Amino acid sequence: MSNQEVTTNEIMGFLEKNMVTRAEFYDFKNDTEIRFDNLEGRVGHLENQMVTKDYLDDKFAVFGAEIGQKIYRQAERTNTLVEILADKSILQEADVLKLKN
Repeated sequence: MSNQEVTTNEIMGFLEKNMVTRAEFYDFKNDTEIRFDNLEGRVGHLENQMVTKDYLDDKFAVFGAEIGQKIYRQAERTNTLVEILADKSILQEADVLKLKN
């Protein structure tokens, strides 16, 4: 490797080309802070809108109970109908047994 000396003029030229002014730095900093604040707000909104596992478990339990009640009521109606038709001799005993199983 050759030992090359860097002149002061070359250093100054590099700094002038690549240097950021205080105003540019603060503009960048402020813009970044604004974007970060907006991002925090959006993440906070998402967190508020998220559905938790506990919430879903509770909802599924309620829906399951409602479906169970509807199935039970429908089975009761069906059994009542079968009994009415059997009492009126519209259904034979074999048909009643099939419908109740």
